[in-house]
Amino acid sequence: MLEWEEWDGMRESCVSELVLIMPRLQVLTIDVCPKLKSLPNFLEKTSLEELTIDCRISNCMTLATLPGLKSLSCVNLNNGEHFSTLGKLLLLESLWISNTERVKKVSVEFLGIEEESNNNNKIDDEKGSASSSSSSPLVLFPNLKSLKFWDMEEWEEWDGIGGTMREEAQKSGVTITIMPRLQYLNIWECPKLKSLPDFLPTTPLKTLRINASPILRECCKTVIGDQWPKISHIPNIFIDFTYVRRDGRPTQY
Repeated sequence: MLEWEEWDGMRESCVSELVLIMPRLQVLTIDVCPKLKSLPNFLEKTSLEELTIDCRISNCMTLATLPGLKSLSCVNLNNGEHFSTLGKLLLLESLWISNTERVKKVSVEFLGIEEESNNNNKIDDEKGSASSSSSSPLVLFPNLKSLKFWDMEEWEEWDGIGGTMREEAQKSGVTITIMPRLQYLNIWECPKLKSLPDFLPTTPLKTLRINASPILRECCKTVIGDQWPKISHIPNIFIDFTYVRRDGRPTQY
């Protein structure tokens, strides 16, 4: 549907708890709809578990309002230079992001944490923000098992939580855990990506694949690569289809 531009939901004046649209919808695929800019608001009230979209949604925050999602595939999103928050999708198990041609940075917003404009960091909990007296752990992407980034030509940075952000969390008594169930990470055709996030060593990753990403490939070389300490704990590492042993030596796969 190359010319499809709008998919209207329910207007606020028509919203009623008694009105349900597609309440049993579990799987939705929107393929090759380059002009579609938004998703209908009634999806929030469905049973949607699997969503695949190939369209240029202008406000990706709408994706974070689909609490039942277990699988999300995003292609060709037109979402500026930063990727929006998805870390609050509590049930999400599989996330595939590809062809986001303008994204230059994946930062704390992607994890589900807002960073205030005055450079003071605000740590969000499920209802808004964690107060200074909070002692509860904050788990981001709590059920994510598989994460894939494909064909992101402008992507340069992938930030974790470090520096001021980590200090603010410690001061407020908040323990932050990121992707505690992550098993598989695939980074393919991201030629400008220079580093991996600082939280990666704390994940239970079993398989890492890096392909057609020359800068990251060099940074992940054993001994001389500054990113090697972040991935040396992973049992199965494949860089450009070459298996890298636990001791860092490559073996043709």
